[in-house]
Amino acid sequence: MEVYRRFVPLFAALLIAVAGCKGSSPTTTSGSLAAGEVEAVFQVEGMTCSSCNTAVKLAAEKVNGVRQARASQGEKRAWVHYDPAKTNPEAIATAITSAGYKATPLPAAGPAGPSATQ
Repeated sequence: MEVYRRFVPLFAALLIAVAGCKGSSPTTTSGSLAAGEVEAVFQVEGMTCSSCNTAVKLAAEKVNGVRQARASQGEKRAWVHYDPAKTNPEAIATAITSAGYKATPLPAAGPAGPSATQ
């Protein structure tokens, strides 16, 4: 039993480390914009792995008024659906930057722009 107490935490840490920084698949959002929502796109620096995608997504989603977010380490971007009556791109960028990733809001592309199909 003593052997398990010593090796289980070590094995768990190793498993997390190996699984944490592989690939660059983006986190996903489900569905399109809800009524009254807008999408902001951010340039995000400092993401190095798929765990970073999740960290950026969670940082954005902690902001009151954000419904969903996704991030892509490969594209160095984050897409955030939010209620403009409750928050704004600057507040979301601040939250992402506070999580350790430099986030800069990009100009809106408009309804026919590339972010409309994300």
